[in-house]
Amino acid sequence: EYAEGRFPGMPAIIAGGIMTAFLRGLGMTRLPMLAAVVANLVNVGLDYGLIFGRLGLPEWGVYGAGAATSAAQWTYVALMLVATLRPAMAQRFGTWAWRPHARDLRRYFRTSVPIGGQWLLDMASFAIFSTIIARMGDISMAANQAMMQLLSLSFMQAYG
Repeated sequence: EYAEGRFPGMPAIIAGGIMTAFLRGLGMTRLPMLAAVVANLVNVGLDYGLIFGRLGLPEWGVYGAGAATSAAQWTYVALMLVATLRPAMAQRFGTWAWRPHARDLRRYFRTSVPIGGQWLLDMASFAIFSTIIARMGDISMAANQAMMQLLSLSFMQAYG
């Protein structure tokens, strides 16, 4: 039920991530932080209302928790849009230029397809391996998870 409530917010995760990366790349970390604080406050308020049927909202339980998180994610996107599309930002960085250019798209895909393909193969390999291990039982899966946590210590610092 929670996943069903979260589903409408999935595009907001991508859109918010793009705008956050853009602003952080410019060294503007305060705006994403403030937007995240506001979105979290919206999430808390909507959680209370939608889980328990308070504040004039329907009582949706676990589904309500997911729906509240989706609404908070869209709130974050709206705040980030306001930040990235304001006139000073649009003039300085061209954030109003919506029409893609073929040359830019080719350059983007030439760079991103190999990177994305590598990530897809990595994640698919881990998922398949974990599925095989999970079929071996709880002890095997627990050992696999412990090993994955240790493994992540080796590459997370570099990734960060």
